[in-house]
Amino acid sequence: MVQHPLAFVLSILFAAFPALADVVTTSKRLFGLGDATVVAASPDLRYITTGGQGGAFLWNATDGTLLHRLDVEWWATALAFSPTTNLLAVATRQRILLFDTESGKQAAELLGHDGEIYRLTFSPDGQRLISASSDNTARVWSIATGLQEHQVHTPGSPIGDVSISRDGQKLATVDTFLTNCVKIWDVETERLLQVIPKTNWTGQWCRFAPDGNLLVVGSDRTVVLWNAETAVQMRAFTGVTGAVSMISDLWMPNDQTLAAIASDGNVYLWNFETAALTLKITGTNLVAAAGVPGDFLTVSSAMDWNVRLRQLPGNDVIRTFKGHTTSVQAGVAFSPDGRYVLTGGTEISTRLWDRKTAQPVREFTGTGIGTMAAIFSPNGSNILTTIGLPTPGARLWNTESGELIREFRWTGSWPMGAIFSPDGTKIAVHEQVGNVRIFDVTTGASIRTLASGAFYGEMAFSPNAPLFATTSGQSGVALFNYVTGQHLHTFFLDAGPVSAVEFSPDGQTLLIAWSEGGIHLFNPETFALRREFPSKPAFLEAVKFSPNGKYLLTGEGWPLFTATLWDAERSEELRSFAGHKWVVSALAFSANNASILTGAELVREWSIADLAANLQIHPTQITWSLGQLQHTPNLSTDWQTLTNASPYPISKNLPTDFFRLRLPED
Repeated sequence: MVQHPLAFVLSILFAAFPALADVVTTSKRLFGLGDATVVAASPDLRYITTGGQGGAFLWNATDGTLLHRLDVEWWATALAFSPTTNLLAVATRQRILLFDTESGKQAAELLGHDGEIYRLTFSPDGQRLISASSDNTARVWSIATGLQEHQVHTPGSPIGDVSISRDGQKLATVDTFLTNCVKIWDVETERLLQVIPKTNWTGQWCRFAPDGNLLVVGSDRTVVLWNAETAVQMRAFTGVTGAVSMISDLWMPNDQTLAAIASDGNVYLWNFETAALTLKITGTNLVAAAGVPGDFLTVSSAMDWNVRLRQLPGNDVIRTFKGHTTSVQAGVAFSPDGRYVLTGGTEISTRLWDRKTAQPVREFTGTGIGTMAAIFSPNGSNILTTIGLPTPGARLWNTESGELIREFRWTGSWPMGAIFSPDGTKIAVHEQVGNVRIFDVTTGASIRTLASGAFYGEMAFSPNAPLFATTSGQSGVALFNYVTGQHLHTFFLDAGPVSAVEFSPDGQTLLIAWSEGGIHLFNPETFALRREFPSKPAFLEAVKFSPNGKYLLTGEGWPLFTATLWDAERSEELRSFAGHKWVVSALAFSANNASILTGAELVREWSIADLAANLQIHPTQITWSLGQLQHTPNLSTDWQTLTNASPYPISKNLPTDFFRLRLPED
């Protein structure tokens, strides 16, 4: 409470929010689930699980609905369903978490690994869980006690895969390097029984076959069956083709058939007894894939980040699980009216979301590896995205209808960024070869081409002068008069690549940020350095001015993966936003300065309404920037909304009174 003849209480009615927390870890909303780099299906086909940089997720396999966002602190690197109980194992960093599939609640935690966990598999009776890790060990855990029972160690090499025999007596491990051996171990004694000899291949996967022998997938895409007792090759399963394809999973739909799914989406079926290739099913490129043991089914994620359950041999889609998104964000934005959020990055679709529900509204489809821009026009009616080779360009879309209005084309290289001019009449596109092309939005005509010489495309139009700033070379920023094309000045700092170029909303300051931590504020007219701005001890990935110019928002990469809000005038850190698991590469403010977006492995919205309110008490008045001022003579009576807009006059002669701000919901 302020010590003044007048007292006030600042409260937020719509949510509990810390008054001025140094670090905030709970975001207001999440948009998307992040990528899906590991997938699995439960043996009874009740559930599908997916995981990646955004965490781990459990889906209803029957209707495709998301059941649980599992509480995982970091990336999900491996998944496995128990064959006999309702347990799901998730590997994250050095931890193994067991979840109850009915409730989605954590049931146990298995600790002991010192490195990232690559593979999880249950024993056939469900009583044990086996893990393979970069710490050069494979470990056997008791599900009943949660304790480690056994461990095998491969000095000098991480273990990339592990399998347990049907009788639970043998383990097979794959050294990823340096020895790159496939080894067979006795579980109980932890004794090395056999080493599969290397020929012209390096092992990648291993699976015990029903007959107790060992199947090994080599880097040459050949699957070889070895006698687990004698280490003698029995037969080879060949026919996997594709210059860049790799086998993603190996399983047996029944005792007579061996199946493999490759990274190019092709599925191969062999007769297990004869090794004859009986069927090749053509697919499309996949990010992750798994077969369903005991069934002719696959579950996979593709470059559109949709997860699909498919029935073989027709490869027909039975169910699609939607919600996963890219974990590399090129752009995030609020619509000017605050109704929508826009996200785009390394995926084919740029996504429009309902802001309040965080549900998708529509997608704007591109080509290649995605878009390098996701921007609303200044009035919010249009959206700007980019497309890559073979026909590079930028696309202008109608926000409400999703209709493609216009394409801006050129002959040359990839677009590395695109922006609107402040009045919305022009767009600028930065090419990979270093050219900046400026187009007329209405006609699509090319207005001017500026030579920047930079690979990456950080750019900014001045809001009140014909000035345009863009990256130049590795660590420079060139300033142009975009009307005449005249080069005015180049700013340079030997601090790594340029990570942000921004004009302040009043146009009086040009901000340039470098990835190794330098933020400089310049006078764009005189080119003089106004001041240097502090930054966190991490790679600096992005910087944004707030619409009112009072704040700067920075996005940090390794090792922090945070966003930080700063007072732009005082260079004072106001708040840090923690919880991302990857580089915070995209940032945005809402038009009323009350919310921010941070884009990393997924997109988060955070409230800064308490700061944006800027409630201040002066000797003769109260001022604020956001919300409604409310009043009560004492805390036992109802609060009344005052009709007066800021400022609200007060008198020192008034008795003690109470005031608060009611802040908007968004």
